[in-house]
Amino acid sequence: MKIAILSMQRVINYGSFLQAYSLKKILESNGHTVTFIDIKNKEGNTDYSRPYKKEGWMYYIKWMYRRLFHTLAYCASFKREHMFCTKLFYELGMQERYNSGDNQEFDLCIIGSDEVFNCCQDAPWQGSMHLFGEGINAKKIITYAASFGHTTIDSLKVSGMLDSVRNNLNALGAISVRDKNSSEIIKDLTGKDSIKNVDPVFLSTYQQRIPEKVKHRNYILIYGYDGRICEEEIVITIKKFAKDHNKKTIALGMAQSWCDMTIVPDPFELLAYFRNADYIVTDTFHGTVFSIKYQKQFVTIVRSSNKEKLVDLLETFGLCSREVFDYTKIPDVLMNSYDKKAVRNLIQEKKDTALGYLSKFLGEVDG
Repeated sequence: MKIAILSMQRVINYGSFLQAYSLKKILESNGHTVTFIDIKNKEGNTDYSRPYKKEGWMYYIKWMYRRLFHTLAYCASFKREHMFCTKLFYELGMQERYNSGDNQEFDLCIIGSDEVFNCCQDAPWQGSMHLFGEGINAKKIITYAASFGHTTIDSLKVSGMLDSVRNNLNALGAISVRDKNSSEIIKDLTGKDSIKNVDPVFLSTYQQRIPEKVKHRNYILIYGYDGRICEEEIVITIKKFAKDHNKKTIALGMAQSWCDMTIVPDPFELLAYFRNADYIVTDTFHGTVFSIKYQKQFVTIVRSSNKEKLVDLLETFGLCSREVFDYTKIPDVLMNSYDKKAVRNLIQEKKDTALGYLSKFLGEVDG
């Protein structure tokens, strides 16, 4: 079977890469030919490689500020971008030229995972109905663990996209989402129930790709976007906890200036650092996914911008006790244990459900 995946695979982000890699490998392991296609913007083209909204003096002022005063973050960002553009995108089978899939016919197109339905976000593909299957040349189009992110019914109404989104959703062969917010939007727009599936990262072992050891031991892993975990109360609390437990702090993949060190690994090394961490502090969706995957002692800092998807993810695995709104509670959560066997069982159950969903369209699928 010739399969297309339309996802966020060209975003310079560890979680985006690993979810795309996982889904691709699962499909290929069953003998299918898999091609990534890039999202077309509302003008109908895929050339969004240039940084978005660079126009105006404000962009250059911000660029100079980051360059001069946030050297660590700039260096980490540069290293990530170079690694993704020169190595990782090619590993996914993507070339430098964007591929819209217009010149190919596919037996099946899978839209997802990640925030592929987040059509109201400030991004190059804002307002694009390609995200919902419009214009894709495939015999059947389904989604897998798709998310609306912070797009809501109200924002769809304000943007004028409500009817277009509804019509395209109704034309899909099957709809799988990854969070409660997305399933509720689907229900409101179409009257249909969607299937909830976990992020593809949970489906893969990444066998033979993850190194057994990492260079450091006795560390607290800090995982968040460059410079975002910076609130004074958080920093003071974590640094005291690290000192009390004789641990160093490692900002992984993205820089936090207050940490003892910053490491920018490849995605598989990143998973090894998660697997070997003593404690993990994160405020991202995929940082939480990685922590759950390896049943670590972790805490998830929940913010208003990501509350819906993080709370839903933690609820799915019975881990609401790991979420933190009061930063002073971070040490208590890190020290409190939880039923890791129950989490492992839930991961296997969710994996079986996901592979069962895919098997309806692919035949028997191996994990």
